[in-house]
Amino acid sequence: MRTAGSSSVGEWRLRKTARERTQGSGMLAGLVVGTATATIKHPSMKGWRLLLVQPIAADGHSPDGDPVLAVDDLGAGIGNHVIISSDGKHTQTLLKDKRTPVRWAVIGIAD
Repeated sequence: MRTAGSSSVGEWRLRKTARERTQGSGMLAGLVVGTATATIKHPSMKGWRLLLVQPIAADGHSPDGDPVLAVDDLGAGIGNHVIISSDGKHTQTLLKDKRTPVRWAVIGIAD
């Protein structure tokens, strides 16, 4: 996002959110801040644990952007630092459905 007074492209790039900076790789570091349940959902999501993950900035503490919903098969819990991926092919393979609407999946839990 560009702010008033930005004079160079380099300055503008420094102000991008984590999601914008990692758009090519599709991975973000995040903090699990909650869980979600849904009574009505896409069939591909049946039986999957849904986590609310807050992307975090490079400092490892500051929130960076809006929280995202991610499927989890690794057992992450509230308070865990995780790596999430928006790689569509990985998510389709994980959920065994090429038509899944799921975008984010937990791919790692920090020790």
